[in-house]
This record gives sequence, C-alpha cells and structure tokens, in this order.
Amino acid sequence: MTNPFKTKPNRRQFIETSAIIMAGIYLDGFSDSSYMKSDFRAAMKSAPVSKQLFAFRFDQLPSEQQELELTLTCLQGLVNRRRPEFYLVQDEYDLMWLDWLRERGDVREVVWVNLDQVWNKFLSVAGCMFITDPAIPTSGGNGRVHL
Repeated sequence: MTNPFKTKPNRRQFIETSAIIMAGIYLDGFSDSSYMKSDFRAAMKSAPVSKQLFAFRFDQLPSEQQELELTLTCLQGLVNRRRPEFYLVQDEYDLMWLDWLRERGDVREVVWVNLDQVWNKFLSVAGCMFITDPAIPTSGGNGRVHL
C-alpha cells in the first residue's frame, strides 16, 4: 500500500482528515431512519439529583491529606451512579453551580460534611479499594488509595 501523502502527514493533516471521515460517518447515520428511533446514549442517564445534597470542600483537607482528592473524586463517581447526592467543591465555580442548583429548585438542602462524615456515609458504596505502592513508579505513586 502506498502512502497517499508525499511526506509523513503532520498533526493538522491527520486531524482534518479524521474530522472529514467522522463527519461522513456521522451524517451517513442520519440517512437511516432507525437511527432516530434508537435508544443509544453516549453516557448513562442518572436519576434526578437528590433533594438533600451532601457537600465537601477540598480546602477542608489538611495539607498532609491533599492526596485524598483523587480518592474522594472516585468515591463521588461511585456514589452518584445511583443518584447524585455527593458534591465536591474544588473552587468558586463549584460553589456557583451549587447555588444554581438550589435556585433552580433541584436541591432543597445542602448538608456540609467533614471528612469523617464522608467516610461514614459513603464508603460502603465502594466495593473494593486498591492501595498503590509509592516504590513502584507505574502504580500511581504517592501511596494513593483508589476505589
């Protein structure tokens, strides 16, 4: 097979060619009327947000526990599969979204919890945990706990 490009394609050519191919595939799918009736979802649809939302601020973590941010984020994903009820605040934009959810009426009450309360309320949702070894560079390092 010969290379249609006289030289090795650069990133821009690759992206342009890929975009054209993907657009053709996407548009071709609309010519089939069964596509419009399918139940395809790119992401799973969750239940409505809980009226009582439990929230935790990352700035509450002491400096020696900063590595728990990844663990808490994983736990949030597991908890919110059932129904969104655990909200993590990383910055002022997360606070704005939380206010917006309250103003819209999606959430009636926000319960601010500390780290111990997070573990007591939600840790049972995690089926298992993996503790990485900081001595092995490919294991995630820093001895983080992954749910």
